Amino acid sequence: MLNMSYILNVIIALFFTLSLSMKIRSLHNFKLEISSYKIVPMNLVPLSSILVIIVELNIIISFIFEQFGYWKQVACTLLLVIFSALTWMKNKRTGQNTCSCFGSVSFLNKFPFIRNLTLISFSIISLLLPKSEPSVEISYHILLFVIWVTLLIELISTHSLDRRLNDT
Repeated sequence: MLNMSYILNVIIALFFTLSLSMKIRSLHNFKLEISSYKIVPMNLVPLSSILVIIVELNIIISFIFEQFGYWKQVACTLLLVIFSALTWMKNKRTGQNTCSCFGSVSFLNKFPFIRNLTLISFSIISLLLPKSEPSVEISYHILLFVIWVTLLIELISTHSLDRRLNDT
């Protein structure tokens, strides 16, 4: 049971790391995405982008290092509910049912509601499972693993995108 909680935490951290990486690498595109939702005044879009990045970074750290008790699940769930509501509102306004949260990792941009609901479920299940604080050394190993997997997924996605562009 302890391992299952930790596996769920790593999966959640991995998804947020992928999303965060894309937002940082394409900060301009992320700001355009925020402005497309039309809920934040244009002068607050840069601040909003930084706040989302900080919240996501804190979620990653809290899940990997098993910090902040149940507040990490609350923050994760709340953020995903907000993202889902914003996507739903944008979908109603524009008919677009995707997001660009994961940049070139396009398969993660499809079906945002299912993805977010799955991550919310993982977060709630993680909250209900028994906890044990990992050692700092193990947490750093997991952090390196999450970064390695993130870079690998980005590399594969970028390579796939390059091949599709060269084929056209």
